[in-house]
Amino acid sequence: MINILKIKEVMRWVIMKSEEFSSKSHWILRNNTKTNSKNTSFSRNSAKNERKIAHFLICKNMSKELFSFNKGWSQVKNGDIPECRNKLMAALNIKTRAAFLNRLKGDVEPKVSEVKAIEDVFAEFGIKDIWGAA
Repeated sequence: MINILKIKEVMRWVIMKSEEFSSKSHWILRNNTKTNSKNTSFSRNSAKNERKIAHFLICKNMSKELFSFNKGWSQVKNGDIPECRNKLMAALNIKTRAAFLNRLKGDVEPKVSEVKAIEDVFAEFGIKDIWGAA
C-alpha cells in the first residue's frame, strides 16, 4: 500500500525544487551580462532538464521502495541467508548475484508470478512483511 503522506511530501518537494530551478534560471538570465540568444535558450533548457531529472529521480526512488523486498530480506536469520538466496534465485530464474541484488533493491519490477514466488519463499522462513525498503 502506498503511503499518502509520503506521496504528498514528495510532491511538495518536487514543487519546491521546480520553483527553485526556475528561479535559478531567471537569475542567470537577468544577471548574465554576456548573454546572447544561445546562452539564454541554454539557461531555459537547463532549468527544464533539471526539473525532468528531479522528477525522474523521485519516481525511480518511489518505484524502488515499492518493488524492493529488502524489508523481508533483513528479517532472514543469518544462518538461513545462503539457503534463502538460493531459493529466491531459483524462483526468479536468475543466475548471478548482481541480478539478485537488482531485484532485492527494487531496480527491476517483478512480474505477478515472481511476486507470488518471492512471497512463497519468504513464507517458508516465517516472514510475512516482505515488501519495501528496510
